[in-house]
Amino acid sequence: MKNDLKYLLQPWINMITSHQITGITLDSRKVKPGNLFCALQGAKKHGDIFIEQAIKNGAIAILCETKQKYHGQITQTIHSIPIICFSKLSQNLFKILNRYYNIENKLTLIGITGTNGKSSVAHIIAQWNNLLNQKIGIMGTLGNGTYNDLEPSENTTESPIKIYNFFLKMLTKNIKIVAMEISSHGIAQNRILNLKFSIAILTNVTSDHLDYHKTIDNYVDTKWRFLSTYNIKTFIINADDSFGKIWIKKLSKHDIVVISIHPNFNYSSFKKWIYAYHIINKTYHTYIYFNSSWGSGILKSKLIGLFNVTNLLLSISTLLILGHPLSFLIQICKYINPIFGRMQTFKILNKPSVIVDYAHNVDAFKNVLQTVRTLYHHKIWCIFGCGGDRDKSKRSLMGKIAEQLADKIILTNDNPRNENSISIIEDIIKGCKYKKNIYIIENREQAINFAIKHAKPHDCIIILGKGHERYQIIKDKKYYFSDQKIIKKLIGKQI
Repeated sequence: MKNDLKYLLQPWINMITSHQITGITLDSRKVKPGNLFCALQGAKKHGDIFIEQAIKNGAIAILCETKQKYHGQITQTIHSIPIICFSKLSQNLFKILNRYYNIENKLTLIGITGTNGKSSVAHIIAQWNNLLNQKIGIMGTLGNGTYNDLEPSENTTESPIKIYNFFLKMLTKNIKIVAMEISSHGIAQNRILNLKFSIAILTNVTSDHLDYHKTIDNYVDTKWRFLSTYNIKTFIINADDSFGKIWIKKLSKHDIVVISIHPNFNYSSFKKWIYAYHIINKTYHTYIYFNSSWGSGILKSKLIGLFNVTNLLLSISTLLILGHPLSFLIQICKYINPIFGRMQTFKILNKPSVIVDYAHNVDAFKNVLQTVRTLYHHKIWCIFGCGGDRDKSKRSLMGKIAEQLADKIILTNDNPRNENSISIIEDIIKGCKYKKNIYIIENREQAINFAIKHAKPHDCIIILGKGHERYQIIKDKKYYFSDQKIIKKLIGKQI
């Protein structure tokens, strides 16, 4: 690590004297003696309000993001600590971090973006690699680490400093491949700016996070910015997605792999492709017959749903690009387990089947319920709510979809945050024509209990919205809560 402040800032600032720094951080609470503290402009507030705390904790210098077109001016000192103005610091932070850590080019980075499926694809890739005796790093919604050894993550895409610290941790373990989930927030807030990706994967693009992006156009443009402006060697794109089709044409001069499960897919115009021409869906298994530019075969998988077929094709494409033989990938696919909180199924004799999934936007919600509807021929019970302080426009749409595809609906709390939980439920009900089969049980544990008590053994209960989460957010506090733990207690299944 190049820990001289003058060296780190030399491409931008010449007037800084040498200071040996012990680390770089954005979090004033985590500043240690000798650290460089970077005060960035956040979505809601500027980091400069934490400068005093950073200095109190031992910061040796402060980089402060400014809107001015210049940088390098030391505007003031506090207790002899220089406060250095830096224009567009958030956009240059990765360059500074790369000079400090000098590790980026030692890693193969896989960036996975899209509205739905990012976590599933990352963990399928990790499992496949594990089965090949090759560990890879994972950064995303389910945590950061390696498969079955994850630490909680604060964001789907972490801050630049957390990303680089994670890279360093992986290299010390001799892990040289990292699969990262790339969120729209991460792109918009420059959290991954200047990273080089060996592979970028596009799962799909549908409406989401409009509370943040305001319009669907802004959201789509943010996703496209990642694919069109970042340093990416190979693209793997879902051709069945409406935006994927458009972007395949725009990226046609690049190295690209196209996957599809659509009956009319024309693969003849692509050099690299995988096409699933026949899919057999069973309650606990899926059989995927495919052709590809690498060869043909049949994948047997424990993952269910057409969206998971797409996830598997995106994942196997990644493994093929990384150089693994197709025949071996086919052979070991059957050992890949469902992802925690993603179409996670629980079944015990004389009890209804229970499925937990993270679906919390309109497209994922519809896909999951359609899958369950095709696999289970008795009554479908759907338990869900919507997050407070988030996009309200999707609530009635999800109510409408639930009414169309489920037999019984239980509306309950998700993460109400600072909204009134009944107001959220009323927004959902606006999309429903018939109230006869709708139950309102605000307490989520009581809602799950009610469904398991009243559903028959051949019925299926699907619990949507929280998936892997082990908490509920009520007001500004997090309370421990796990759908899986409640199910375990009620049906006696060990998980």
